[in-house]
Amino acid sequence: MQAFGDSTYCSTQTLAVILPLPQLLQSLKVQRFTGVLKVAANIPETQRHLVYRVGFYEGGLTFAASRLPSPDELLHLLGKVLKVGFMDTLMQYAHSRTAEASHRGVLEAVVNTRALSWEDIESAMTERLTVLLERLAPYTCTAEPQPDTVCDLCYGDDGHGIDPDRILERIESRKALWEQLYPTIPSLEAIPRLHAGALDTIHHKDTVQHLKTWVTGERTIADIAEGLYKDSLALASLYVHWVNNGLLGFVTTGDSPIQLPVVLTVDDSPIVQAMIRRALGDRYEVISATSAIDALSLLNNRNVSLILLDVTMPEIDGFEFCRTIRKIEKFKEIPVIMLTAKDGLIDRAKGHMAGTNAYLTKPVDREILLSTIEKFI
Repeated sequence: MQAFGDSTYCSTQTLAVILPLPQLLQSLKVQRFTGVLKVAANIPETQRHLVYRVGFYEGGLTFAASRLPSPDELLHLLGKVLKVGFMDTLMQYAHSRTAEASHRGVLEAVVNTRALSWEDIESAMTERLTVLLERLAPYTCTAEPQPDTVCDLCYGDDGHGIDPDRILERIESRKALWEQLYPTIPSLEAIPRLHAGALDTIHHKDTVQHLKTWVTGERTIADIAEGLYKDSLALASLYVHWVNNGLLGFVTTGDSPIQLPVVLTVDDSPIVQAMIRRALGDRYEVISATSAIDALSLLNNRNVSLILLDVTMPEIDGFEFCRTIRKIEKFKEIPVIMLTAKDGLIDRAKGHMAGTNAYLTKPVDREILLSTIEKFI
């Protein structure tokens, strides 16, 4: 393990840090980090693994995208966000004025034309960062440095990144606006779906084209907004209008074929069981057993993704239960995390010998519990 601010790196083939997004950005700001990170999170509403490359310059944010954009792609993005119709001409001019087509060099050449100002560019990138990082903000993220990815992107005559606090404040201020759209739109990860025959009732060509192209029953509002370079909140407001007109509805967890991973918690304490359900209920289906016998019955009847196991239980303790399921072919690969008040080296060694994957001491911090589970699911 290696220290990273107040967090911890997990060493596998790469060096990664696991933190909620706000804490991650604050840590990088304090350290004045420059570079590119691969930032990822599991989205429980859609059971997808969302990944962005996020750029930093001296602790400030510079970009977020599914991959590092080329200088031309960066200008294309700015043209879409700022609604500039002559971006191709600016691209040609920028290339004619820069010996190296670096991100910073291309932007400087464009600013020198006075067609765009640094303020215009930074405003557009602030909007883009807000829309993309808003998707990651509620979740624990895994961040991996990308040492082979080099980007000199920064803004203004003085060369700076965008203050992460500015992005986080914008995301926080938008929460109340999203809540106003509920329950018509459950979240920005809700998936719009056209009602049968809806297109036959529309006479506006642009609306028909948009619905045919983007509302396929597979993309979330956030996906569509990202693909269109639009604000997801503004797009959601438009979709509320279409819902009210009877054109579309939204796929929710309740009526979607998407299934949440099942976590089996084995503990004879109702208080602990309730705590775990509160901590995990928005991301996992939590089922409970108070004894090893009950747990075996649930394992036989449910497709369990992971087990949270207490050491001290009636009749059969956690160590013996773990040894037992490791001898059963269909259960031996299920990840097991032990939750216990015993934090001695001997107990940890017993857990390892019994076949546990991780060992956490009660009371367990929610974020630590979630990040540990995410390593195995």
